[in-house]
Amino acid sequence: MIEELTLPSGKKRSMFEARIPGQSLTEPEGKYPWDKPPKYNNIDDVMEMYLSTIGDQEAMFNLFTALEAGIPVAQIVQTMTLQGIGEGLYTPDIALLVMPELVMLIIGIAKAAEIEFKHGYEREAEKNMMALAKAKEEVTAEQVEAGIAVVTEKQQETGGLMSKPEMES
Repeated sequence: MIEELTLPSGKKRSMFEARIPGQSLTEPEGKYPWDKPPKYNNIDDVMEMYLSTIGDQEAMFNLFTALEAGIPVAQIVQTMTLQGIGEGLYTPDIALLVMPELVMLIIGIAKAAEIEFKHGYEREAEKNMMALAKAKEEVTAEQVEAGIAVVTEKQQETGGLMSKPEMES
């Protein structure tokens, strides 16, 4: 029987060293960052923190490098928010609420810097269109691609799902 596990970080530990259920209830309170009250409990405060962090030259360089490498914006934001939860900066519910704002912020930065980026939701749109095509069977692959192009075009024209629609005269 294998007694040693390899963790995702590459570290190894014995499979018998795992924490038992309820062990955190017997340890001193506040031992880990997520055991303490969060530093921010307001979406506006979290966004201010990220604005000041992203404004740093090194952070901006890392963001541009990730975008140019083809890492989707959604994945970058998920990583940022997960790290914030792990550091005890905010709770998971605040992270879920701040994610769309961070996506729009990073997209705005990428557009201003004229960096081509991936949203991270393209595959979901394509899967939905293909599922629709399979259900109807009379829809061709060209029509699916045309549908994806229309959705992308409309999204670029309107500025996003929650943007204010322009009034027609």
